[in-house]
Amino acid sequence: MRDIVRPSVEGTAQVLNSIDLQSTTRVVFTSSLAAIRSFSQDDDYVFRDSDWNSWSTVEKGDPYGYAKTEAEKLVHKWASDHRGSGVAAVSVNPGVVFGPCWSKTHTKASPVIVRQLLYGNEMPADISLACVDVRDVAAAVCGASTMDLAAGDPIQRYLMVSGELSLSEIAARLKQLMPSYEIQLKLPSTPMRWFQSWFMNEYERMNTTRRLKFDGSKAATVFLAPAGYRPLETTLLDTAESMINDHGIKPPRARVE
Repeated sequence: MRDIVRPSVEGTAQVLNSIDLQSTTRVVFTSSLAAIRSFSQDDDYVFRDSDWNSWSTVEKGDPYGYAKTEAEKLVHKWASDHRGSGVAAVSVNPGVVFGPCWSKTHTKASPVIVRQLLYGNEMPADISLACVDVRDVAAAVCGASTMDLAAGDPIQRYLMVSGELSLSEIAARLKQLMPSYEIQLKLPSTPMRWFQSWFMNEYERMNTTRRLKFDGSKAATVFLAPAGYRPLETTLLDTAESMINDHGIKPPRARVE
């Protein structure tokens, strides 16, 4: 747990403390949807840029969500403390990032969901993911470094989500987009899932049973106009094709009957 929380929080603090205010006018912080979403709200609640994760703790089994939240709070406090100094901050909060992979190692980062589906490896549950394309996130980070900020506003925040999909929905779309491959979502048997549920921590239980909703429209308007977010089908296809064509991932071919 400390390996997740300490690098995020202490590392962010060290960077902020090293900033030269004489030569710096903008800090762009890549945070996470995990600093926004929580499990305190009802299922019909729609998370937006202004929301904060007040639910996650290490004890509940979500050190990542806790670390991302606490690190971003440091950035907000730093920006507020330096209000009027000529420096401002922008936080970009992407969901689960998919898109073309730069290396084989990268196929085991956030796009690993697609890799697992391509290989037909077993997944623990049919969880829901709030997705976004890496190219859209890159455009937002670049735009955030040069955008005009409102006078006196020390920090702005942008949630980036192009849509929510369950693993079964992702598998179905990939199968439709790539019919020559045997793409499937493999889950544990019902008795095994029941058995595993007895050993889940609070975060795992929430993450496997809740489907949260997000509104990332502000980021699309500011950074991605007029086209908006890339379609999820494009993102998923580009993710899978980069793994197969560029990084040696060899999923089984569909059987021809």
